[in-house]
Amino acid sequence: WDRGLGLSPAGAWDNANVDTAVFAGSAAAVDVAEPITVNEIQFDSSGDYTLSGSALAVSGRIGHFTYSGTHTITCPISGSPAVTFIGANAGNILNFAPTGTVVQTLGVVTNPYYAPYIVVGDKGMLHLNGSSDGNTVEGITYEDFDPVTGTSRTCWYGYMEKRGPGSWTINGDVKQGRLTVLEGTLIINGSYIS
Repeated sequence: WDRGLGLSPAGAWDNANVDTAVFAGSAAAVDVAEPITVNEIQFDSSGDYTLSGSALAVSGRIGHFTYSGTHTITCPISGSPAVTFIGANAGNILNFAPTGTVVQTLGVVTNPYYAPYIVVGDKGMLHLNGSSDGNTVEGITYEDFDPVTGTSRTCWYGYMEKRGPGSWTINGDVKQGRLTVLEGTLIINGSYIS
């Protein structure tokens, strides 16, 4: 794991530090061998990462900050982390895919969200996947307002797909440009706004 902020080289994770785990290298399958406590998980690579194994307790957010790449998490997730990623005409995918008895609990997903270094982009792809039941998301939205200039933007919206035979419940509203249910159960307790 690379702790980011120049704290290299990569090394064994220390739960006591509650650092940010940065994945910026080549594609890799990461086996989380023991429960991890982390502030943020940040994917800065267009290579495809898969995180599987033990539980991830995330106090901050999970972010995807490149215009391509599919990053998959099959681990249990607790802490209701926010999920943010930039758009790339569905070329960047965050795939949450719990299996068996694994449960993932996410906070508000913003797809895409505003970042000062993003000039253009929309339609990031969120996959709510997997075969387990009891997975939750607080809400799903996209940013149509630029906090730097104070102006609204158009066509900055995300795509999402429900995949796999498991179930996901969204406790709040869903605000996405496109929602496709391919398999399994998706419960939206709020409104769907496209």
